[in-house]
Amino acid sequence: MSIGDGVRWLGAQALSALRPIRVGPCATEGGGHERPVLAMIRNGRNSVPTSPGISRRKRWIATVVAGVQFAACATVPYVPGQGIEGPRTLALRPGEEQIERGRPSPFLDGLGHYVLSLPTKLLLWNWDVDNHEISPETEERMVKYLADNDLHQVKVRLNEYAPGAEWRRLIHNRAVNGFWRYTIGVLTVSLYTILPGRAFAGLLGGDHYNPYTNTVHLYSDHPAIALHEAAHAKDFAQRKYKGTYGALRILPLVPLYQEGLATGDAIGYDRDLDLTEAEKADYKLLYPAYGTYVVGEGLRWISTPWQYAITLAGVIPGHIIGRIKAAGVEDQPATGGAARDATATLSTPTEDTAEGGRAPQESDLLPVAIRH
Repeated sequence: MSIGDGVRWLGAQALSALRPIRVGPCATEGGGHERPVLAMIRNGRNSVPTSPGISRRKRWIATVVAGVQFAACATVPYVPGQGIEGPRTLALRPGEEQIERGRPSPFLDGLGHYVLSLPTKLLLWNWDVDNHEISPETEERMVKYLADNDLHQVKVRLNEYAPGAEWRRLIHNRAVNGFWRYTIGVLTVSLYTILPGRAFAGLLGGDHYNPYTNTVHLYSDHPAIALHEAAHAKDFAQRKYKGTYGALRILPLVPLYQEGLATGDAIGYDRDLDLTEAEKADYKLLYPAYGTYVVGEGLRWISTPWQYAITLAGVIPGHIIGRIKAAGVEDQPATGGAARDATATLSTPTEDTAEGGRAPQESDLLPVAIRH
């Protein structure tokens, strides 16, 4: 069987498994946000078909489909964050830019873009994933999201390798308990130092938010990914026990919950702004990306040399559902534009923030420093 035949077969199986599952909007009639899985539990309906006539293979695919559909729902109505950075939030140093961009390196960036990131590009079927060249348009989307959600102290590194600065942020991040910073936090920054995403994104790691340093690392030129990672920062900013919340990812299903929140927030943000094309792009990329987490939950219990092939098969339902959802975007009404008005109502701190920093200014979001 050729690769093309294999892909067509997997697609046919996914479509067959999709038939018993309703793919519909995630918003409740009252405009609130309700994940369909909760509604099905309340209504006493089983989300995954289990009739004897359905094979185990189709049941597995249906489980992946249900996992993607149930968890990654747009957050409506959208609620922008306001005043969510507390007094212990790690502040940027005086004169430090919120967004820094790594200097271009043709050899290193080319190796990452054209070679090392190919497995991830194939999974998500997008050439801009881990391309190590973030456009001004993607950067602007990130800037606006951070401003609209009152996230002035989140550090953003665009294709930048800065291990010294990250170790410093880890040490001074009093918003996270010292136990978690000097255990899991040390591990995350050590991996960043030894296996930098600047070189290995797509092969080992990639775009991510590190709660132990309060830093977004971005290597892909896709607004959906940028908003998704920034949404993780928003999620953690609202958690009292940030270190514990981050450590919970080692437990089964917790990653699905956290990734679902970030995906829903990113999609809900674009929907709230009536950015139809952006919302379509969100569905087409973030749904298959979420599918990798659904498959990963199953793979954490088994060891097999076929993990990549299984993951590749698992993201196909995500691609299908994402495109179905994208096709129906124009039929969904706008939700009022809460994010559009957020910047005008942002709280204006008057006291110095934690760690000796100054109160954030609107100008903090504009300049972008260039670093190695």
